[in-house]
Amino acid sequence: MFDINHFRASSRALSPESVGWAGIGWDAASPADIAAMGVPYALKLTQVAPTGPADAAGLMAGDFVTTINGSTFRDAADFQSRASGLRPGQAVRLGIVRNGAATTITVTLGDWSDVKDLSITTIGL
Repeated sequence: MFDINHFRASSRALSPESVGWAGIGWDAASPADIAAMGVPYALKLTQVAPTGPADAAGLMAGDFVTTINGSTFRDAADFQSRASGLRPGQAVRLGIVRNGAATTITVTLGDWSDVKDLSITTIGL
């Protein structure tokens, strides 16, 4: 599971600028799910922060994220690396699979410093 405090500390250490966030929590998709989708890797959303940017864009717990800005990712660390450079106000295109159907959802990122409720795991994407 993703560690919010580690991400927040490492993101701020790397850049003094604000870090964008979508308001999602995730785990690695199972090998069976990845094989069924025919993708190199996927993340399964476990949480979507109510009223956060991802919620506003229509992401739901149970969605599988398969691409970020049109590119696949090798593993969770690769996904996290790509997400860590995104800033508030940027639009990020997430390729998802929901109930077996692939689509793309665009999320306009919020400002990480505005996150008040740390009870929901959120990442810098």
